[in-house]
Amino acid sequence: MTPALLPYTQDISGVVASRAITQDAYDASLIQTQTALESLRTAGENGGCPMLEAAFWDTDLPAFQSIGNTYRRFHSVLVIGMGGAALGGRALTALFQSWVMSDSSFPFVYFLDNLDPEIFWEIMSVLNPRTTGILVISKSGETPETLIQMMRCLEYWQDFLTSYELSSHVTVITDPGKNTLSKIAKQMRFTTLEHPPAIGGRFSCLTVVGLLPLLILGGDPRKVRRGAGEVINTVFTKTISPPVEGVAALWALQQERKITTHVMMPYGDAFGALSSWHRQLWAESLGKNGQGFTPVLAMGPMDQHSQLQLYMDGPKDKVFTFLSEKQLAREKPKPEIWKDFPELNYLAYASLEDLLHAQRVATTQVMIERGCPLRVMQVTTLNEVTMGALFAHFMIETLLMAALMEVDPLTQPAVDAGKALAKRFLLNPDSYQKAFL
Repeated sequence: MTPALLPYTQDISGVVASRAITQDAYDASLIQTQTALESLRTAGENGGCPMLEAAFWDTDLPAFQSIGNTYRRFHSVLVIGMGGAALGGRALTALFQSWVMSDSSFPFVYFLDNLDPEIFWEIMSVLNPRTTGILVISKSGETPETLIQMMRCLEYWQDFLTSYELSSHVTVITDPGKNTLSKIAKQMRFTTLEHPPAIGGRFSCLTVVGLLPLLILGGDPRKVRRGAGEVINTVFTKTISPPVEGVAALWALQQERKITTHVMMPYGDAFGALSSWHRQLWAESLGKNGQGFTPVLAMGPMDQHSQLQLYMDGPKDKVFTFLSEKQLAREKPKPEIWKDFPELNYLAYASLEDLLHAQRVATTQVMIERGCPLRVMQVTTLNEVTMGALFAHFMIETLLMAALMEVDPLTQPAVDAGKALAKRFLLNPDSYQKAFL
């Protein structure tokens, strides 16, 4: 079990208790993971881990803090970005708003992080250009989905705003070098913030990319970095730490049982966006040279009613991470209304949190008994500090696993090839229409 000094706990005992691997196999994997840790420490000492160093930055805060404060004048903020450009920010904004409600004293943040014409025009139809700010994020400045949605939005909004007004509504985050997005921003006089050149999009959650949307909603970026820093300091100063233990278990399962599917199953909707962020991080960083873990998202207890049958009674080719918050009851039961329904006595004095906790613990126990390797991670309160800690935990796990697999976690060559081909198709539409339609 993870020491209580960190803002979350991790229990990997279910991996061995499930009999998926032996204790000896785990111990051998732990030694290998500690060797990978030494390599990571060396890289960090030589400036090779800028995504982790970002947890200790402070000189960059004033520049985007002032923009975040300015954007609070809007009723809505539209974030346009793909993949890592949006997933970190979406995970953090989930702390303060959901699809059901938001604090009306702050803007509601919308994300255009997919290319869906129906959703795009639906959002355009409900947003008021005069009361909406736009945040456009692309490290390369060449992401076609981001560029086309931004330009279509500007086409539409120029009928409602003057050039000067439009320039005060748009902020761009991109690489400081020459690229299409920075060219547009310069010509249209948009505010531009620098995307840290040495940090890839999926690792950028501790930078302005992830922290500015949080700041707009009144969150504290320093707390996110503080939580991340606590984990990073623990990893770099101790032989045993939660990310090292987690990777040792995952690596042993891959080596001993050929398990290459990882199911992230949080209990609590606020964890959903974090799980999506982890999915990209895990898949795009490790899926190379015939290797990798396939990330699968599930949500408890909802997916106990859809996927659990497969997980417990299907092939034992998966490892599971259960993620939850120690929630306290918010209601005071009034069982009088239940008296005519004795069959519901077991629920009459239970809070919603009680049932959620019982479902998670029972599912954990039954899955382990069924031979499903499983670890449990839990935060006392889901807030900026614990979210930063989880960001750091999973980034370090990814870097350690990449070292064990001997792959470069910072590239995505297969994806880049597809992007280049799509651009050629758009320049010559007949070539792909004849081939695929």
